Amino acid sequence: SMLLNQSPTFRFESQATREYVLQHGVHHLALAGNKRAAVNMILNPLWLLARSNDPDSIIQCCNLLGANEPVLQLLARAVSSSRDVIQEDSRQLLGQLVGRLLSASDVKHGAPD
Repeated sequence: SMLLNQSPTFRFESQATREYVLQHGVHHLALAGNKRAAVNMILNPLWLLARSNDPDSIIQCCNLLGANEPVLQLLARAVSSSRDVIQEDSRQLLGQLVGRLLSASDVKHGAPD
């Protein structure tokens, strides 16, 4: 059986399995050649929240797969720019990402008038 359910809510048989997959799942998927699943895991807000107490690990996972993935490069830069705030209060992760990514979107596409 697969460790990861198809469900985006990351339901697991046990807390130990959940913790292991959230900690090591991206690396295992990448090593197994399932890059798309690894990228999808990184981009899942629930995975990001589960890893929010360790912004460096989010950046490392993005860098592991980010060579041809602009969205992961952008995510890594956003987390890196917010690193101090996130380390101070991990609950700030999603709010920081929304702000940083909207700001990046404004720069790329031009702010609305």
